[in-house]
Amino acid sequence: MYNTAMAHTPDWHILDNNFPDANAGIAVPQRVTSAEGATLEIANLDRTDPPGYSSGGVPRGASFNRNVFRFGPDPCMPAIPVVSQVSGFDPASVPIQWRLIARHVLCRHMNTGGYRYRASSEILQREWRGESRAPSFTIFGSDDRQCRCTYNDQSRVLGGHAILMIAAQVNSSTLLDYVHLRIGGTNPSVENVYRYLDSQLTGYDGNVTAMLRAIYAHESGFQQFAGRVQTQAAMTFNKRFHSDPGQPDCRVIFDWPDDPENFPLASFDFGLGISQFTKVGQQKVSEEIAWDWRENIRMSANLFLRKLRAKSQPGLTWQHWAMDAWAAYNGSGAAAELYAKQLSMSPEGSRIPLTPVAGVTEIALISPPPELAPPAGWVVA
Repeated sequence: MYNTAMAHTPDWHILDNNFPDANAGIAVPQRVTSAEGATLEIANLDRTDPPGYSSGGVPRGASFNRNVFRFGPDPCMPAIPVVSQVSGFDPASVPIQWRLIARHVLCRHMNTGGYRYRASSEILQREWRGESRAPSFTIFGSDDRQCRCTYNDQSRVLGGHAILMIAAQVNSSTLLDYVHLRIGGTNPSVENVYRYLDSQLTGYDGNVTAMLRAIYAHESGFQQFAGRVQTQAAMTFNKRFHSDPGQPDCRVIFDWPDDPENFPLASFDFGLGISQFTKVGQQKVSEEIAWDWRENIRMSANLFLRKLRAKSQPGLTWQHWAMDAWAAYNGSGAAAELYAKQLSMSPEGSRIPLTPVAGVTEIALISPPPELAPPAGWVVA
């Protein structure tokens, strides 16, 4: 029989369910599609609001309007065709400026220690700006010479809810129209992940690559994005998680503001993407970690390489070195040791030999991509 003197109920594990930024969406501008005898309007995209949308909020429903896009497994922003209805001015001399803002408000529960969790939100946002000297153009179109991007490039990705604005300054008036978009992601193939990882680890011993491959296969099955709506998750905290041996198992339901399908795979405790890179303590998550599988791999690989470097000592075998670093990567205690054991028995982990590590193995970190330039101007103040 359980000793209930120290027992707690399952809801003890959740400190709060308040997500204050859950509906902190993008502020929509005021439409002005005609003035001073001139007109500007987006003609080819759905100009209706998403179902149930409230201005400035976050549309989380499974249904949207017709403007649903996905970037590919490369990853790369999707080509977005824009056909403008224009009269009263010539875009060749008065260019159409465009601005695309994408925002994803990601909500999950963050581990505060002792298997207790607090609701937490991350506002992930990026924008692109450019102009076109033709009424029809393609944003992120590689062969569209009439449209140029003055900030960012199509290799820097972010999805979520997006507002696409077009504007033109005609005489003393500013014409402006906008549409709502939803942008999702596409999972890479395992081969693409391995190819990227191998390219970043040129010169490393193959055993180091195998250690990282084992992590990615175990964590998410190489999924950066979920092919389903993410609404809640159940977690059972058993005796491994409780210091009191008389504590009954706790089955806890973690519920959060929904994410639509093809949004980043995120665990109940804020683990993201292929590596399940986790927001915990001072370790933050970013737009790239959530939406760009390459950066998710780079950041998690560097985290593991730091652990591997710290665990280096004379006389280690490759397998023991891997076990020590895997456990440190996962945390500490019995759960971390179990994690390392599971990886050692995986197809990639079992390839790592018991032979001694010969000589000095260089453990350098993978360099980040270059910084983005600041955004260019925008016709609307």
